Amino acid sequence: MLPTFAFSYKIDSDFYSGRFSLMPHGAEVPDEFLQRQIGRKLQIHYNPHRPEQWFIHDETIEGYKVQQKIGVHITNFYPA
Repeated sequence: MLPTFAFSYKIDSDFYSGRFSLMPHGAEVPDEFLQRQIGRKLQIHYNPHRPEQWFIHDETIEGYKVQQKIGVHITNFYPA
């Protein structure tokens, strides 16, 4: 099972949310790593025309690969 994290962000007065996972290096992810992620701030990129469309630009977080499901939240991320 991949460790999965939820996040939220605020644009003007509206809140949005998303989820991502981190790919472990073989075995399980250490508990101390998971605890450090609680309350961590991430840079979320979003489409200013559709703020519910987000993307985490980082490829890794503390050496763990960021896994983002490409779905509705990122479709047409960049306006034409």
